[in-house]
Amino acid sequence: MKYHLVDVERYISYYSSSNTQENLNLTKIKNLIVLLPPFSEQQTIANYPDRKTRLIDTLIENKQKLIALLKEQRAAIINHAVTKGLDPDVKLKDSGIEWLGEIPEHWEVKKLKHVITIKSGEGITREDINEEGTYEVYGGNGFLGFTEDYNVTNDTLIIGRVGAKCGKVHLVCGHKWVTDNALIAKTNQNYRFLFFLLTSMRLNNLANQNAQPLITGTMIKYQIAALPSIDEQDKIVENAESETMRFDTLLRNNQRQIELLKEYRTALISEVVTGKIDVQDSEKQEVGYS
Repeated sequence: MKYHLVDVERYISYYSSSNTQENLNLTKIKNLIVLLPPFSEQQTIANYPDRKTRLIDTLIENKQKLIALLKEQRAAIINHAVTKGLDPDVKLKDSGIEWLGEIPEHWEVKKLKHVITIKSGEGITREDINEEGTYEVYGGNGFLGFTEDYNVTNDTLIIGRVGAKCGKVHLVCGHKWVTDNALIAKTNQNYRFLFFLLTSMRLNNLANQNAQPLITGTMIKYQIAALPSIDEQDKIVENAESETMRFDTLLRNNQRQIELLKEYRTALISEVVTGKIDVQDSEKQEVGYS
């Protein structure tokens, strides 16, 4: 006879004390009647899920490594596009900037202060941020909730100002509220290009090393970058967004496979210990196919 886990739970609950809070004392536990297979079969049952879960865990680990590699490759492709362009045969020149190296000869090297304006966001109380509302609220780490006022319109670059993740960049569009934990950047360039460029610049490295890391607008404005024409920026953005979509699809598929493997591992253990799977028969079948 096979017992499901729910049957065991009902059995234990039946013998629990009927007070406000159910409990079992040692005597009742010792007097519970359980069904046990022979010891040799117990060993087989215990070994089977161990072996299977080790295999599943290896598959999950490999998927996680692949996800990390895909993220690195996506970042590398976008970084190359916004610093070298799309033409592999373009003539290059030395930018004079260590992190940039060589750049297309026709690109301009300039400080960011010539193409962006930056100011700090504005304070907002926790009471003014709700789960629902008219306008989205953004802090340095991203979306926080909703409020009934806004302090930016149209395209806006939001850069984390304080904390361990300062320098993280978000691009939003429309009426939003940006808190004082972030910087508000506006530009006369392609916003999406500047988003990819600022992300590739790893602004977090600019942060001071105090107990509370901090980035200022002045630090960012005096960074040097290489910029193509707006038309070329548009083409680079189109390519970068296409690559981003391709990699995002691969990442979602692999993440979903990890979730399914975890679900299968949980179900497998449950079915083995509740007798839904005939372990000995499964072992014989595996031997037969080996």
